[in-house]
Amino acid sequence: MSTAESAGHGYALFLEDLTGDYSDNKGIKATEAHAANLGAALGRLHAHRWGPDADPEGPHDLAADFRTFMAHVSAGLGPITDALGASLEPAARARLERVFDDDCDRMLERAMGDRGLTLVHGDPNPTNVLTPRAGGGRRRPLYLIDRQPFPWSLRLWLGASDLVRAAVPYWPEDRRRALQESVLRGYHQALLATGVLSYTWEDLRADWRLCACMAALKAIEWGTDPASMNEMRWLWERQVQRALALLADCDAGPD
Repeated sequence: MSTAESAGHGYALFLEDLTGDYSDNKGIKATEAHAANLGAALGRLHAHRWGPDADPEGPHDLAADFRTFMAHVSAGLGPITDALGASLEPAARARLERVFDDDCDRMLERAMGDRGLTLVHGDPNPTNVLTPRAGGGRRRPLYLIDRQPFPWSLRLWLGASDLVRAAVPYWPEDRRRALQESVLRGYHQALLATGVLSYTWEDLRADWRLCACMAALKAIEWGTDPASMNEMRWLWERQVQRALALLADCDAGPD
C-alpha cells in the first residue's frame, strides 16, 4: 500500500487489489457476526487515532468545526421536508426539527468534554465496508475504505457517530434493534484490546444515544444537492424513517 502525492485537501491511495477475496456489503443482509465484526473494525480504526489530540494535522476547534458542519447539513432540512410533504406527519416533522434545536447541542456538549473523541471515518456505508468472501480459508479482517473528509466534514468527533452512520441508515429498524448491541460490544472490545481502557461501556452507550441525531443528519444532508436528492430519493426517504425510529427508541430511554 503506498500513498500518492497529495494535492490541496484531497489525497489518493494505491491499494492492493482485494476483489478476489473481498466484496462490499451493498445489498447483503446484516448478521450478528457481521455486526460484531463491523463494530470491531471501527474500534480498531478509531483506537489508532484516539483522543482530543488524535488528528495528525493538528488541534481542532470542535465548536467551529461543528458550526461548519451544521451550516452545510441544515441547508438540506427544508428541501427534504418539502419533498416529503404530507407523507411526513407533523410529529415526525417536529422531531426532525428538534434534532437541530436540541439533540445536536447535546452532542456538541458531549464532544467538548473530550471523552470518546477520535479521528472518524465519516462515511462507513456498506459500499465502503469490505467483507471476506466465503470459502477463503483462514479468518480475515473486515476492511473499511474510502474515507473522504470534505471541507465541511467532522473529522475529529465522537467515535459512536461512525457506529450510527454505519448501521442505522442501511439496516431495517427491526434488524438494527436486534444487532446494535453486537455492534457496540464488538466496538468496545476492540478498543479495550488495543489499549483504550478509559472509555467505559457506559460511556459508549451514552454516546450512541447522543449520536443518534447523526442518522437524521445523514438523511437530511441529501437535501443540500438537488440532483442527488432527486436521484437518491429511494435511499434518503428510507433513511429518514430509520433515523426517526432510532430517535424514538432513544427518546423512550435506555434499553
